[in-house]
Amino acid sequence: MIETGRDTVVRTPLCVDSTCASTLRRASQARLLELLASVPIYRQLIDEYPGAKIIVPRE
Repeated sequence: MIETGRDTVVRTPLCVDSTCASTLRRASQARLLELLASVPIYRQLIDEYPGAKIIVPRE
């Protein structure tokens, strides 16, 4: 976890194949939150940081 000022960055690995990764890059914030919330530990993070912005990095 990286904290800079008031921003907190939490890198969260989520294994997906290359086809899904491409689709995720185009997904809405609502869809990304929905997908991450299906994993219990990520659901806890979303509950703790409800204003979180999800970013899918290009690799």
